[in-house]
Amino acid sequence: MANLNYVVESLPTAVKQCEVMCTNSQEVTLGLKGQMGQVMLHNVDLENNKCAQAQFDTFEKEQQARMANIENTFDKLWNKSKTLENWIDIYMPLRIQHQITETVRDSFSAKGKYMLGIVDNLMCNKFRDRVFADVGSSELEKRCLSVIKAL
Repeated sequence: MANLNYVVESLPTAVKQCEVMCTNSQEVTLGLKGQMGQVMLHNVDLENNKCAQAQFDTFEKEQQARMANIENTFDKLWNKSKTLENWIDIYMPLRIQHQITETVRDSFSAKGKYMLGIVDNLMCNKFRDRVFADVGSSELEKRCLSVIKAL
């Protein structure tokens, strides 16, 4: 019986310890449930804000296509600018010389017209030499800078 008394006497202590452990485990469980709820809300937020890989790939391809289009447009405009600059540098002086000659020819006498023809031929020959030597790149900027430095 002594063994039974020991068991009966130690039973209330064991029950109390069990009750404390159950209370603690319930509190821990409630805490874990709360944390689990927060994790679930966070996952839902991530899912709602997540971008699908296919959408991203489509967007990236569209952006790359736009950049390629912009680069092509820029290249075309740059080439057009260089072409225009070259035309102004090489061909425009010859055209202006012809226009000046045609405009002022009628205001000269026969001797003046003869002298104008000689000057016009000399100038046009110089301009034509530049036209024949044209390689497609303008030297307008270099020549403008050299004129500015000479001043």
